Amino acid sequence: MKYIHYLILVLTALTLLSCSKIPEEEFYIMQDGKPFTGDEITVNNRAFTLVSNQKEYSFVFAKKPIKMLADHKEIVKVTGTLSAWYPKQALLYKDSDLLNDKDACDAYYGYNGKGCQEFIARKKALGFRQHYAYTFASYSIQEKETRIESIEDVKIEKMSNQHYYLYFFRTYAKMGKVARAQKITRIKINID
Repeated sequence: MKYIHYLILVLTALTLLSCSKIPEEEFYIMQDGKPFTGDEITVNNRAFTLVSNQKEYSFVFAKKPIKMLADHKEIVKVTGTLSAWYPKQALLYKDSDLLNDKDACDAYYGYNGKGCQEFIARKKALGFRQHYAYTFASYSIQEKETRIESIEDVKIEKMSNQHYYLYFFRTYAKMGKVARAQKITRIKINID
């Protein structure tokens, strides 16, 4: 009989632990103490928190999928294209340029010299032969948790039956002085 009580106790403990487990994903959303993960999530029209398992990530919200990121799990991102961080307010994506290697060199190096060649060589070594450099602005965050109360000056509380695409970017390799290789995580957020 003691064995059955012990077994029930262990199973109950495991069930409780699995219910309250923090997600292992690199990025996820928290609202009212509950984590949300996956390619598409639904949250209430209240403030929520973006959570990363590390610092130094960036993100941007978009009303529709960003076409230039559609088939990519990683990108080449040109530095110097980050927006100022306004606490609790998220940035909405605006169209921007794609730069081929020559244009990226002209824009960020002013010539096709040593720095540019270092960028191109590193880009190819990382497997980015056909990738352009992306120049859109995104927020860069130094904390593991970021509370979002509004998107582009509209409070979350005033939103209902809307959806956004949230793009997280994590740098994993430098590509010379002006560019970084970044991994992308996209989450569609439905706001009820």
